[in-house]
Amino acid sequence: MKKLCVLLAFVLCISTIPLGALTASAEVLSGTYGDNITWSLDTETGVLTISGTGEMKECTSYHDSPWSSNYNIKAVNIAEGITSICNFAFSDCRYLESVSIPEGVISIGESAFYNCRLLESVSIPSSMERIDPGAFFHCFALSSVYITDIAAWCGIEFIPSDSNPVINAQNLYLNGELLTELVIPDDVTVINDCAFINCDSIVSVTIPDSVTSIGASAFKNCSNLVDLNMGDGVTILKEYAFSYCNGLESVNLSKSLNTVESFAFGVCENLTTVSLPLSTVEILAWGFWDCSNITTVYYEGQEEDWAAINIGGENDPLLEANIIFGSAGEDIDGESSETNGESSEEADAVYGDINGDGDINSLDAAQVLKHDAQLITLETEAIIAADVNGDGTVNSLDAAQILKYDAKLITEF
Repeated sequence: MKKLCVLLAFVLCISTIPLGALTASAEVLSGTYGDNITWSLDTETGVLTISGTGEMKECTSYHDSPWSSNYNIKAVNIAEGITSICNFAFSDCRYLESVSIPEGVISIGESAFYNCRLLESVSIPSSMERIDPGAFFHCFALSSVYITDIAAWCGIEFIPSDSNPVINAQNLYLNGELLTELVIPDDVTVINDCAFINCDSIVSVTIPDSVTSIGASAFKNCSNLVDLNMGDGVTILKEYAFSYCNGLESVNLSKSLNTVESFAFGVCENLTTVSLPLSTVEILAWGFWDCSNITTVYYEGQEEDWAAINIGGENDPLLEANIIFGSAGEDIDGESSETNGESSEEADAVYGDINGDGDINSLDAAQVLKHDAQLITLETEAIIAADVNGDGTVNSLDAAQILKYDAKLITEF
């Protein structure tokens, strides 16, 4: 009786183990998939090799793929000649750690690598055109995405954002080097939706004049992005393009910009200065939502041009900022382009001299107070000179500093 109980307990334990995890002994399994694919799996090494030509036969469910939920698979090598990875191909391969996708593959299907929890890295070839929903969903260990061509990466259609493996990895490698300073090539005209979403490795972005459109969520949640150099060809920033980029403190937007869509800069909490061109036609609702630290807007046009812009609701941070008219934005860091080549002594002498007479005294303080009371409007150069405390706003605090300087209570600003 005791032996029977032990046997029954053993059978019950065995019945709870997934079939894919059982390997009676090391062997090579093989088979075909569709009319054009052959495969072999070495159960000792865990390496699955897939060969053939053309597209993989489409799967309509997890059960259609010969490899899904196979816990023996640790690595996948796809040979050149294959042009697609089908839906659910390797879904729930929980011990899969690496995959080699060759040039020539143009698409990755829905949930292809879903729940591959140990997958740490993936290389995406420059031939890739589309990655479908959930392709890398629940790939919690994914930490590195490798590419060889920025222009090709910008053109991939991610459907939707969770299909981009960078969502989990947060690190993008170009030719084996961690991508920190992103320079978009001159032949790129569109940066597609979600291209660099959640990419924490990026610190600076340079966009050439050739780019006309920056896609939805293209740089969303790039939390370490601090330096944005936008070319003058961009006409539209789509929704969430730079949302949650909390490292951004100033943005100098394209001189061709027409439209800023909803949440394009939403929740950029450290954004303080924005430069907008005369070409701006509309800023949709929520475009600068929750950018509570914006203090200064440099606008290339005049007050009547500003009034003609269609600015939607929930853009209060933009509307409540100090708007400097007639500025093309070169002064966004607090220095005019003319003073960049001067010595520091010459640049410092500008601050406080509001009327340009060469002296810093109570007459200059009076000009600041009149501007603060909206009795006069200072020109751009005078605004720069008046903001002596560097907080982006010209008011009585600046006037007080000028008076202290005049009374020799302080010697510099």
